[in-house]
Amino acid sequence: MTKDDLDRLSHLNATIKKRREEIELLRCRAEKCTPTISFEPKGATSENLRELAICEMCDCELSLSQLIGEVYKLRKHTELN
Repeated sequence: MTKDDLDRLSHLNATIKKRREEIELLRCRAEKCTPTISFEPKGATSENLRELAICEMCDCELSLSQLIGEVYKLRKHTELN
């Protein structure tokens, strides 16, 4: 394995760790359920925060999957050489 391969692998591993942390944060946001009871009228909210967190989590999981695929390809390539 060359130095460039090791650097790339290190970078990919750091990015994977960051994505996993993002997914965990987004999962916490999506699962957070704190009902509030109020007789005051609420303003119209155009965005559902839970829905946005779930969509971002799905995007991060897709990105994570692609990064893991890159790591696998890099390791496979270096084993062949």
